[in-house]
Amino acid sequence: MPFLLMYHFLPTELSVATGEFAQNIGDLASSDVGKQLAQSLSGLADVEQKAQDLQTIQADQDVATLMATADEYARLINSVRVRFTEKDSGGQVHDDDFISAGLPFTHSSLPLVEKR
Repeated sequence: MPFLLMYHFLPTELSVATGEFAQNIGDLASSDVGKQLAQSLSGLADVEQKAQDLQTIQADQDVATLMATADEYARLINSVRVRFTEKDSGGQVHDDDFISAGLPFTHSSLPLVEKR
């Protein structure tokens, strides 16, 4: 889990920094800098605020995608482990088992290994 927290922390930190930048630009726009510059700075602050919102959404979606991928990978590994456990306890592993588990090879394509 620490990797996932770190992975989420970096984009979230970028989002926070962008928000702080937008706030500072907005504060600068409200100071006495002239009408044209104030309008330009205000527009930049709005764009930066929208960028912060998008970065926050993207960070959350990235973590959700990573968690879903890790979950699918864990289920695949468990399926393969269960199949091989069944084989060891007397069941047979067929090519269909490999295909249904999403593996790119079949049982008959594996090299034979002699037991000692």
